[in-house]
Amino acid sequence: MPFGRRHPITLTQKARDILVPKSGIGRLLRYAQLRLQRLPGTPHVIALGFACGAFISCTPFIGFHFLLGGLFAWIVGGSIIASAIGTFVGNPWTFPALWFLTYRWGHALLGRETNELIKEGDLAPENLIMSTEPGMWERITDIFVPMLIGSIPAGLIAAVVSYAIMRPVVATYQLRRRAKIENRRKTHRTKKAAEMTEMANDS
Repeated sequence: MPFGRRHPITLTQKARDILVPKSGIGRLLRYAQLRLQRLPGTPHVIALGFACGAFISCTPFIGFHFLLGGLFAWIVGGSIIASAIGTFVGNPWTFPALWFLTYRWGHALLGRETNELIKEGDLAPENLIMSTEPGMWERITDIFVPMLIGSIPAGLIAAVVSYAIMRPVVATYQLRRRAKIENRRKTHRTKKAAEMTEMANDS
């Protein structure tokens, strides 16, 4: 195939690249931080958009986080691009903990104990396998519905914490950036004035 790889990437390598990027996790996070700080908009708009993405990343709508995060950001007046970056709160490293937490909280909010469901066999592995047998949808909803309900408080916590962290970070960066631009302008004006004075003296 033209312009294709000489050695195709295996499924294992693809999974490894998702969990541990070749560029390094630290570098990836640094890039996301710089991209977020340089977005146009006020600190409130950017932090609000990021919070929307963080909230959506806690929901079980895997595959639709970008779309839903952008929709939420648009509704509340946040940055849509920042919402896309905020969805990275949900990633292969955090998903296991998020899913476990939202699942347990969902059952607690529904007034059901997870331990009791396990004893009754509703959550036994053989009963959670997708199949064409009658009752398959009920078994799916036993997982999805509690996770959806539990994701609301988890998402709200993630959104509030994200907003509280990102707003001052973005505000500080923007202040420093404006100060640097102003210093460059002053330096340029001073240099220009010195050149004009020197030209006047020579004449």
